[in-house]
Amino acid sequence: MSVRELMECMNNANRVLAKLERKTKEVHRLLDDFQPESDLVKLERITYTGSSRNFVKRVFPIFQDPCFRVNGKRNMEAMLRVLDEAFEVRPNNCEKPISFRSLLSLMQEERGKADE
Repeated sequence: MSVRELMECMNNANRVLAKLERKTKEVHRLLDDFQPESDLVKLERITYTGSSRNFVKRVFPIFQDPCFRVNGKRNMEAMLRVLDEAFEVRPNNCEKPISFRSLLSLMQEERGKADE
């Protein structure tokens, strides 16, 4: 490799380094004001106060519709988990919402009825 080629390589490397430094500064400026979404959004849930069976009957059509998917799949448990994040089911205004497992059991029962 000649001295000329070596100088040309060094000049190219210096240009790339300068560009990298500019991009690093841009990213640093963006991260200075970064605030995680979890800090910005207060989790609010929809409270359903009817019976748990009635809740399942109302949302069950979503699980049967092929247009609704979680991560590209029709997975009842995953779909129910997403709904459980949004809804708080408190049958007859109970103090504590029913658990995910209870909702899943009711949903599986409802699916069994639909399959009959």
